[in-house]
Amino acid sequence: MCKKLLFLMILSTYFYSINAQNYEELQKILPDTILSYKDLKFSYSLDIDGNYAVIGSQSLHKAYVFHYNGSEWQKVARLALSDENESAYLGYPVSIDDNVIVVGAVQGNNHKGAAYVFVRPGSGWTDMTETAKLTASDVAPYDNFAISLDISDDVIAAGARGADYDKGAVYVFVKPSGGWTDMTETGKLTASDAAQSDNMGFSVSISGDVIITNVSRNDPTGRVYLFEKPSSGWGNMTQTAILTSSDAAKYDGFASTGSISISNDVITVGAYGYNGNGYYSGKVYLFEKPSGGWTNMTETATLLPSDGAAYDFFGDMTYISGNTIIVGARSDDNQKGSAYIFEKPDDGWKDMTQTAKLTSSVRRDKDKFGYVVGISGDIAFCSAPESDLFGSNSGAVFAFHKPESGWIDASEDHILNGDGKIETDNKFGYSVDIDGDYAVVGQYGANSGTGIAYVYKNNGTTWNKVAKLTATDCPYNSNFGFSVGISGNTIVVGAYQNNAAYVFEKPISGWADMKQTAKLTSSDVGAADQFGYSVSIDDNIIAVGAHRNCCQGTYSGAVYVFEKPVSGWTDMTQTAKLTTSNGEYEFFLGLSTDINNNTIIAAANKPEKGLVYVYKKPVSGWTDMSENAIMTAAFENAEEDEYKVHSVSVSPNTIVAGLTYTDEDWEEHELVCVYEKTGSEWTSMDTPVILTPSGDDNIKFGNSVYANDNLIAVGAPDDGNVHSGVVYMFEKPEGGWTDMNETYMITATDANISDYFGQGLAMSGDILLIGAKGVDETARDNGAAYFFRIKSSSTRINKNEQEKLTLFPNPASDYIRINKICTNIEIYNIAGQKIMSINNPDISGTINVSDLPKGSYMLKVKLTGDKYRVIKFIKK
Repeated sequence: MCKKLLFLMILSTYFYSINAQNYEELQKILPDTILSYKDLKFSYSLDIDGNYAVIGSQSLHKAYVFHYNGSEWQKVARLALSDENESAYLGYPVSIDDNVIVVGAVQGNNHKGAAYVFVRPGSGWTDMTETAKLTASDVAPYDNFAISLDISDDVIAAGARGADYDKGAVYVFVKPSGGWTDMTETGKLTASDAAQSDNMGFSVSISGDVIITNVSRNDPTGRVYLFEKPSSGWGNMTQTAILTSSDAAKYDGFASTGSISISNDVITVGAYGYNGNGYYSGKVYLFEKPSGGWTNMTETATLLPSDGAAYDFFGDMTYISGNTIIVGARSDDNQKGSAYIFEKPDDGWKDMTQTAKLTSSVRRDKDKFGYVVGISGDIAFCSAPESDLFGSNSGAVFAFHKPESGWIDASEDHILNGDGKIETDNKFGYSVDIDGDYAVVGQYGANSGTGIAYVYKNNGTTWNKVAKLTATDCPYNSNFGFSVGISGNTIVVGAYQNNAAYVFEKPISGWADMKQTAKLTSSDVGAADQFGYSVSIDDNIIAVGAHRNCCQGTYSGAVYVFEKPVSGWTDMTQTAKLTTSNGEYEFFLGLSTDINNNTIIAAANKPEKGLVYVYKKPVSGWTDMSENAIMTAAFENAEEDEYKVHSVSVSPNTIVAGLTYTDEDWEEHELVCVYEKTGSEWTSMDTPVILTPSGDDNIKFGNSVYANDNLIAVGAPDDGNVHSGVVYMFEKPEGGWTDMNETYMITATDANISDYFGQGLAMSGDILLIGAKGVDETARDNGAAYFFRIKSSSTRINKNEQEKLTLFPNPASDYIRINKICTNIEIYNIAGQKIMSINNPDISGTINVSDLPKGSYMLKVKLTGDKYRVIKFIKK
């Protein structure tokens, strides 16, 4: 590799302030509200008491209250927290008793965990925030406090399996005489023989004066610890008795999950790994209180299904209420799942098979029906948290009502679901394009991957959505909107999972919600071609990439050219097919394409060597052909080194390609190659100008590019190891393009962790459109797009004049200081979760970090003038 290029790749490790005179942020646009239940995993936790049920949603981080009015189950309330930051962890587990609900937030309270009490108002359940917050007096981060919860009368039990170096504990809270209020425990329950990694407290159940909890040891035969309330009341204590199975064996899973339950004097314990009917067929053990009181003992009876089979996981979840037991078997029948009802015989509990088997009427593979079960009187609930009934992994709860004749094999009477919620993971802004006063933004993840594209029009001051484009025949996961292009009155949208590209022509009355004008396909399409992975349009010519087409070898790839027929766009196959003169196995031609003035360029990544192919329209018109020129990056050790092309853009006299380069020392670098036309036609060349950023490497610099002859925009959506994203702007020097760093950078004024700003890029005139697929403003990863106005030629940043943002000491144990005046500081953990926010910090820049666990963190610092910086620090 040449020394000059190595020198350019020695990059600084800090963010410098943005020279805002070069651009102006005009507007941020967000996707539509889309009602869906995708990936909500509704029903990972539930409980039922009488005609009321509470159900948690793992992804929505809320709990929902449902009421049975005699004919149907209705959602009557949504429970959330007064502190929205803590709400991000709410919803698992949940428990209800009469007028009180308790909901866990195991990662809340700075990862220490907390339980929240909701007391029903006199007028009935309604959307509300907590009445009280329960914490443990000695809890530490990652103790998993509130990993399990149960409530009975005025007593709440909360498990903390990570307490005391993973020995585990259960904390007991007794309602104060004045009512529930923020408080710490009344007593702490521990095992007399506690050992590290016991993880006691993973599950907990309470009935009257007895609390039970489970232990799954390093020698995993499993145990249940029983605590009975002393005459003096609940306080710190060890167990009254230990319950084990008579045929304990390693890996039976006895009491290892949520498989314990107590009602009155009967306890049920599941062992999902029991091998009686094949591996992991499962079994349930029943314990009855001896006449002399609870003592160390083995089971009274065992429960088995009549049709048990290997890998059913029968007993992974059990629940007892009075004389009725319900047992989940979430993996029965290829993980469709089922549940079993057992009723106490007239002559008492004994070894037996089920009274009835419950299934759902809409069972599908991997629904995991029976993952959580509950029963109260004549009503039984079974969850299927990965059911696709309301969207991919939306989750649902199935309600069963006991017939007058008694429990029988049956499917549900009612199906419950959660909130209509903005669909997550929509990826709005992943693809963008702009031409004049119109812009198109793709949202390929919408509607469970069916996809949508939106059209925006500039009315002089703002960009307004004027149309929503959809296709007539795109099923789920088609990824319609993964690629988009606009030219004049025509828009093209790729749907690579459906092997199609769709053309939309503006109606005479203007853009409006509509289906496609035409559908483009290839004449030789293969099921795995991914035709439509890239699209581009210029005037009446459309280029569509199919990088997995196998015409010249497996995944050699191809680009298809479509020219508008005289009669107008209509469903059609290609006018021409573009391939390479040296095509072979895994070339992947068409990963990225662009078209300008009858010139089409396409990226290809032959094994270890990224190339850009240039195609010029023949005088006689487009026809099947190979390239006119090949652009390479012939570094010093080209035969040994590896480089991959990720994105391409072409203007009349300039070609730009974003590359990842791996040198002879296996170090990866990111750069952009610029090729300039030297004559009237493009010719092959291997000595590009190199553009690099002044910031960190490994930021996906070049993941997206846009070029005109005098200005190049380069997206780096993973900028700064926190994925907030930045776009680097390069202005052509007076003497022509030369190896250089950026002229200035563009970020969003509301930049945040994992926004991926710069994932998509497009420019028309002085307007730059930037996609940010990870913006969470309306829902997780719903995305956004930003419009910027690029101002006239600017002065290059003098980096020597930029003051570096620093904090010290780093690493730090108690306090850190920042060397700049700032208005807001946010601290994120390495998972991208915000764990602290400080408004108007001390003018000295001092921050107390003594309560943070050891580890790596990112500080997002808002400086004066709405500028943001991100910097890493280590808590020791």
